[in-house]
Amino acid sequence: MSPRSPIPARARGTALLALAHLAIAAAAAAQDPTVVRVRVVSVSADSVYLDQGRSAGLAPGLEVELSPPGSAPFRATIREVSATSARAEVPPGRPMVPVGTLGEISLPAGAAGAAQGGEGPKRATTTPDDLPWKWQDFQRGDTDTPLLAPAFGGGPASRPADWTGRLFGQYTYSADEGEGRSNAAYRARIGARTQVTNLLGYGETLTFDGELRQRGEDILDEGEDTDSKLRVDRLSYAYGEDVRDPFRIELGRFVSRFAPELGLVDGGEVARRIGRDLTIGAGLGLAPLPFPDRDTGDDFGAFGFAQWRPEDDPTIGFTLGFQKTWHEGEADRDLLFARFDWQPTERLRFDASTLVDFYTASDDLKDATAEVTQGFVATSYRPSDAFGVGITTSTYAWAQLLRGDLAFVPDELIRDGRVDRISPRVWWNVSEDVRLQARVDQWSDQDDSGTGGELSSDWYRAFGGAMDLGLALSQSQGSYTSGPAVRFRAARTFTWGYASFRYEWTRWSADALTTGSEDFSQHRTGVDASVALGDAWNVQIQAETVLGDLQDGYNLGFYVQRRF
Repeated sequence: MSPRSPIPARARGTALLALAHLAIAAAAAAQDPTVVRVRVVSVSADSVYLDQGRSAGLAPGLEVELSPPGSAPFRATIREVSATSARAEVPPGRPMVPVGTLGEISLPAGAAGAAQGGEGPKRATTTPDDLPWKWQDFQRGDTDTPLLAPAFGGGPASRPADWTGRLFGQYTYSADEGEGRSNAAYRARIGARTQVTNLLGYGETLTFDGELRQRGEDILDEGEDTDSKLRVDRLSYAYGEDVRDPFRIELGRFVSRFAPELGLVDGGEVARRIGRDLTIGAGLGLAPLPFPDRDTGDDFGAFGFAQWRPEDDPTIGFTLGFQKTWHEGEADRDLLFARFDWQPTERLRFDASTLVDFYTASDDLKDATAEVTQGFVATSYRPSDAFGVGITTSTYAWAQLLRGDLAFVPDELIRDGRVDRISPRVWWNVSEDVRLQARVDQWSDQDDSGTGGELSSDWYRAFGGAMDLGLALSQSQGSYTSGPAVRFRAARTFTWGYASFRYEWTRWSADALTTGSEDFSQHRTGVDASVALGDAWNVQIQAETVLGDLQDGYNLGFYVQRRF
């Protein structure tokens, strides 16, 4: 067998439970804060990009609970939003979140753009950022326009080109002097994310997303080590975005709109709409590795798919597809992927997705001819506007690949490893502004099992003002570490932006091979502020201290962007 590849090793099913919030309040039950379902469509070193934005009620400072395959749910903080997308910052030390990961965001009642009475906007009813058409307000009283002229324009040729996007820069600095260390590191990056629609008058979309970054570190006073790299996350041309186009073609580097589970593609995709409900398509190209450097060239893949979603009932949809890959010319992966979502009523919703790998006799670490390597099922039900229940189940196994994803994963983990997880939850809106939640997280792998839990609450518009408060209590139990955690959060909006304060205490017991069990604690305190400078500019500042038995350090950073 050829060498396998690099995912950070032994993601063993350690149950790092997402922290939540606990508060006390009493009032009559009122309207449910909307729960918006989101999906990760792109990732970077410390951020994930979501497929919902301002139009769904998202705002900076809110938290999204993500459920990556094979690991416990965790919370990321939304730092910036556009009309139909958002960027959330992942906590330090988290492994990279796979594209396609599902998440949920709880919005306070009355949040702008939130869907009323349901689990968020119904899918396929929100226009993504990369669609080219926009509403055109034709002036009345034009004597050259026929009286019975159509209410809308005559197609892409009648619309002007449109440029949207943002330029950004970020700098972060970290220092750690715990346990006698003297470590420092920094990261700087500048980049752009931009779209040009209808440049040639055919309804096409040109998209670029890239950055130049530099990283430096000085470990134990051994001298500074730096490296600089240009990273391109997307550079693509798409044609056929107009609702009247029967074909859609995308070329370049992109994430498939129909098969995001496959990650980045350096190639092309063609989709054909058949009737009003069915879309079929295929694509092929190189497959960059899912790591920050986006290395490409060793892996090639081809895939096909069919997506069914009734035009007159967008509350249900199903996608089925198959991918074949080759590594350095040698046959590698045979993958079936499927996705299903259904919201039969405003109070009941189902989501499911799966990846199934097929193996041959040359895959010596696998006994079965087919294996579910990723599976996810989520159900939520709200019997009333103030109360709801849900359950999420998932399974994860390490596929045998020649590709560079799993090079450092031990053979025994690929042969026998599996993580199964079930997480029931319940939420109750005590009042219009107070939301209580509880969840149990039970997991098992090939060697061990464990149970954790959380109690949570969000208090929106605390004390009748513009402040949101939260207090989190949780207990986790993993293969190697376990312990309690507490987190407090306070955020306030102003006319100029928002500011927040956060504090987190964690204590865990780690099983060491030679000394037995050891206990450690950590205190993490941080402040964030976001300032809007007019309609185009935005500046964010972050500062954090990390103190404890193993650490004595701090993190500083700022982020500036200009939208256009």
